[in-house]
Amino acid sequence: MATIDNKLDLSDIVTTVEAAELAGCSDGHIRKLCIAGEIVARKHGREWLVSAAAAKALRGSLPRSLGAAKKSEPVARRPRRK
Repeated sequence: MATIDNKLDLSDIVTTVEAAELAGCSDGHIRKLCIAGEIVARKHGREWLVSAAAAKALRGSLPRSLGAAKKSEPVARRPRRK
């Protein structure tokens, strides 16, 4: 099993878009976490390579203000006028 900098396992890497789907947030937020060093990632050219395990660990832990997916709730509808 090969690693990059002894942190990122090559068999466990995904792009920021794939990591965002796993984490339930936006890919922009994943890129911000990569830049800040808050998630296991490595930049390869213009693309960030992210640990899929680290992205999965983010699921459910992100506040909605930081890009977490919104929970869908039914909206009360007003009755129609006659």
